[in-house]
Amino acid sequence: MTELAHPGRVLVTGWPSFLHGLVLALKNGIPVLAVDPVAGGAKVAAQAAAWDWPVLTARAENPVLDRGELDHLWAWCRSPEGIDRARSAVRAVPGTPALTTDLLHAVAPPAPWDVAAGKAPAGG
Repeated sequence: MTELAHPGRVLVTGWPSFLHGLVLALKNGIPVLAVDPVAGGAKVAAQAAAWDWPVLTARAENPVLDRGELDHLWAWCRSPEGIDRARSAVRAVPGTPALTTDLLHAVAPPAPWDVAAGKAPAGG
């Protein structure tokens, strides 16, 4: 995730890591263009809702994704509002049990940069 710490970067997740990419990106304050590949939404949409993060959901008919919605979310993720929202997501997971927090830190240690200030480490 450290290579994504630079301003203007957005994580776009793909199969098989849609759900993991969403959680790891937001946990590290990185905007993510989240897409739920299941028509109408499933696990990714539910996880995005838990983080209060926008998600595109596939449709049963063609085209499966709306190009306008995709372009809009891409632009939003790269906007100051999207970047700020991702950074605030790091601090906004209310009621996270200590065991869950410990597990998240073991699986994906906190980024070595100051997410709140948007500062990458020296040389990175």
